[in-house]
Amino acid sequence: MKGVPVEPFRDSIRSVRFKRLNSTGELECQLIEVAKDGAATVWIQNSIDEAIKTEATVQRHNIEPSLLHARITMSDRLKTERSAKQLFGKNGCGRNGQVQIATQAVEVSLELDFDAMFTDLAPSGSLVQRAGRLWRHTDIRPSSDRPLAGPTLLVISPDPNSVYGTD
Repeated sequence: MKGVPVEPFRDSIRSVRFKRLNSTGELECQLIEVAKDGAATVWIQNSIDEAIKTEATVQRHNIEPSLLHARITMSDRLKTERSAKQLFGKNGCGRNGQVQIATQAVEVSLELDFDAMFTDLAPSGSLVQRAGRLWRHTDIRPSSDRPLAGPTLLVISPDPNSVYGTD
């Protein structure tokens, strides 16, 4: 039996620019810059320990980030998720210049909307899930109200030529 093609919902189609970053230092500089420009920003890391260290790193730049990961009690996690939704959710307010440091906990079940996203390298399915948190509610926050020209997923990864050679 042959399937019937289904067209995607028009408002669900988005283009996301992808940029590879060479180092954590490069990522940190760009994150601080866009946050100071007023972007609602997230840095997603694959390790809880790294996310905790990153919180301290960002604080050294006079930015007080929020931290979301799964290694906390359920009551604290619910409180943290509620705070994230109040800032970065569909009807979030006070989000300009705010930074969320997170792990994979932010990928699913939380309807968050960021202007800028920085992430560790991850499997493609995870990157797609993460990118789904970029410029999510353009009906409420159109591009003219955002401090960046468009959604960009900035991924820190080694230079593919140095990993795989130049052959």
